[in-house]
Amino acid sequence: MRLIRLLTALSFSLLFAGTLFAQDTSSKAYIDISKIGLSKIVSKKIFFTAYINPHEPVTTIYPTLSFRKGPGYTGFIPNDIVTKKPVVKFYIRNTSDSVSSIWFFPGLHFWDVQLYRANGNQLVKLPVVCPHNEDSISYR
Repeated sequence: MRLIRLLTALSFSLLFAGTLFAQDTSSKAYIDISKIGLSKIVSKKIFFTAYINPHEPVTTIYPTLSFRKGPGYTGFIPNDIVTKKPVVKFYIRNTSDSVSSIWFFPGLHFWDVQLYRANGNQLVKLPVVCPHNEDSISYR
């Protein structure tokens, strides 16, 4: 009887051992930077929220935003939102055993890009790091 309980517990733990991870993998579309070669298009792994007023600080409005998966627009951007500020969320992880550096380039549509790290519902502004080239608009 004791052997049956032990085998049942062992088989149950082996059955669910494949889903045990050290990092959160819950329904988030992570971008694994250790698997990026030269470049990677991440438009299918981002979460997008509505465009906001350019004078509204993202840090104060962030807790009220609701994100949906996918880019906001594909193709032409409507005229009424050209001057507004898009808020995009994405998750990055590094599964390698070494430190990696990456560049973020959202496209030629943006003159200014500010990146933040989310800690719960609070945003921490990341320092602006740009290439030393006048032609590198919106690289971070």
